[in-house]
This record gives sequence, C-alpha cells and structure tokens, in this order.
Amino acid sequence: THTHTAHPNTHTQHFAILMQVLALDPKNAKAYYRRGLAHERLNRLAEAEQDLALAVQYAPDDHAAKKDHSRITQLLQKKREEEREMCQRMLGTKSGQLSDKLDKMSRRKAKTTHKKDTPIPPLPPTGIQELCESDGENSGENTGKASQ
Repeated sequence: THTHTAHPNTHTQHFAILMQVLALDPKNAKAYYRRGLAHERLNRLAEAEQDLALAVQYAPDDHAAKKDHSRITQLLQKKREEEREMCQRMLGTKSGQLSDKLDKMSRRKAKTTHKKDTPIPPLPPTGIQELCESDGENSGENTGKASQ
C-alpha cells in the first residue's frame, strides 16, 4: 500500500481553514476533531490531545472523537513514560534517586569547601531533575484543557 503524504502547504491551508471555522464557531466540535487529527499526523500529540478533548467536550456523544481522544491520550502518556525512562537511563538512576545522588554530590563538594557546622544550601532544581521526577504533567508538553 502507498501512503500519500500531503504537501506542507496543504497542511497550512487545512489549519487555516479550521482556524477560520473556529473563529466563526468556537464550539465547533467537528473542527476541533479534524484539527486534532491533523495535529496527530504532524506528530503534535499534545496539541492533538487538546483539540480532541475539546471535540469531546462540545460533542459528548461523538464516539469517534471519544475513541481518538482516548487513543491519543494513551500515546501521549506512553511517549512521556519513554522520555522519562530515557532520561533515567542517561543519568543512570531511577526516579526519586536523582535527588539523593545530587544531595550526596553536594555534600561531598561541601566537605572540601565548607566548615563542618555550616549548613549546606539545597541544590536548585534542574530541568533534567524535574523531567525525571515528574509524573508526566510537567514534562514540557502543554496538556492543560482549554477553558470554556
């Protein structure tokens, strides 16, 4: 089988049309649904999930929208878990242990630079630490639902 890949301008035109529809009718579930599927084709899973959530919100009886929203949500969750696991492999640690390792490194360094009675300041959070210890909600993807 041959998969047809649309020209990038076709995607741009498709999004432009959907944006016009949504500007005229901000609760158009079908436009959110189609834009969500377009985002998925471009591997923009967070945006796809948001649009499909709005499609379900505005058309709660639309079984296709519910099914695709559930599927994209699962794909997005799997992608986040894979990113977290990759981060953990890169750092050679499991979630929750990163803070302990950083604290130990800080204490070792502090022994050579601080007096014994001087408290060791806490380490500032890093993007890597937050990614590895997050539950997926703050992994750099915007997954919040749009407000009504």
